[in-house]
Amino acid sequence: MRNIGKSAFSGCKNVQAITIPEGVTTIEECTFQACAAAKTLKLPASLKQINASAFSGLDALTELVIPASVDTIGTGAFCDMGALKTLKIEDSQSTLKFANGQDYGAHGMFSYEHQPALEEAYIGRSWTVKGNGLFRGHTALTNLTFGAKVDKIPAESFYDCTGLEEIHARPTTPPVCTGGNVFKNVNKLTTYLYVPTASIDLYKEALVWKDFYDNIRGEDVADADLNGDGSINVGDVTTLVNMILGKTEKVPAADLNGDGSINVGDVTTLVNMILGK
Repeated sequence: MRNIGKSAFSGCKNVQAITIPEGVTTIEECTFQACAAAKTLKLPASLKQINASAFSGLDALTELVIPASVDTIGTGAFCDMGALKTLKIEDSQSTLKFANGQDYGAHGMFSYEHQPALEEAYIGRSWTVKGNGLFRGHTALTNLTFGAKVDKIPAESFYDCTGLEEIHARPTTPPVCTGGNVFKNVNKLTTYLYVPTASIDLYKEALVWKDFYDNIRGEDVADADLNGDGSINVGDVTTLVNMILGKTEKVPAADLNGDGSINVGDVTTLVNMILGK
């Protein structure tokens, strides 16, 4: 099975867990719309396209992970998620396209009845959107992290995200911000921007980023943070195993035991790090 059909499970209000099997590449419009009791959603590494309103109205979902394999997301695919607190868009060199969209206006794509609940977001890749303000008006968002592969941020993306307290930017070169309104109405005097220590001066000179001048701080993520989410945990083990299996591009930092190759010995080293050994 490669596709899941339009509205196939729409309105199944007793479904509490959604797991899409490996091999599925496309989820059609409204496939799981209004599955209001679903508390978990697992998307496969084979997934390429999520069409309009595919998962809208998942009111019980608190965490969403969008795999690196996804390249297109349709209008309102994840809107009206009343409990969503944490979003992770996995790292990828390719650009994620939010397609068939429009200007998201005063409230961004992940909002719920104009009361966005999202508190923490990790964005591991650049994205484009038809219209502006993908995360606009997410006033509950306090912690925002950009992965090392992000190089561009569209206009008004975080306009009126007035609750932001910390922004962690992993790229060594400041991402290009389209227009001056990317962080409009974010308080630059109280929001801290953490960047690679060697790049502090670059961020202090870059358009938009320099507005955080007095609150720019150095922060260097450990090499063992292979998935770039800011911590060393089981997610990094999964990333390392995928590198060994050839599912993910290998990076020099993954040679954790220093033996000159990336293999099961590095998995042992990483697990020991996590366990504090």
